[in-house]
Amino acid sequence: MNNVNFNQLLKYAFLMALPGLISTFVTPALDPQSTAAKLVSLTVMALMVLLLYYGILDYHQKNGIPFTFGNVLKTGMFIALLAGMIWGLGNYVYLEYLNPGYKEVLLQRQLEQAREQGLTEAQMELVRKGKDYYGIGSFAGSLLGALFIGVVTSVLTALWKRETPAA
Repeated sequence: MNNVNFNQLLKYAFLMALPGLISTFVTPALDPQSTAAKLVSLTVMALMVLLLYYGILDYHQKNGIPFTFGNVLKTGMFIALLAGMIWGLGNYVYLEYLNPGYKEVLLQRQLEQAREQGLTEAQMELVRKGKDYYGIGSFAGSLLGALFIGVVTSVLTALWKRETPAA
């Protein structure tokens, strides 16, 4: 990746982040335990994997970069890092500015789960304090999720499409 075409990588990152961004707006309308919510999550992950795979292949083909393990891994991880930042920023903006009331819904769901698990009142107070960090936590979760998808997809793509460099 000596001659990095940042605009191309950013395009692939945005495409990879797009399903996650769309789910940010769809998921609040769904019961998190419903089949629909689980289906949305699985669909988002599958689309992110496919879009990252396409981005890696397309980037390497358009730029004449060999499909070596290291090249594919670098490209995939960079796209995933950018995608995670885009997706995370979208989640942060959604929770902090576009729909801050949704944090209360999330808190109530967590408190209900805490009650079911038999947490003490002191422990539940910690859950309540965590509400202030939902925005940044969502950013971090999105970033880590995209990086996880990036690692798995990049390694599998690198192993599958690997070319041995000419000696």
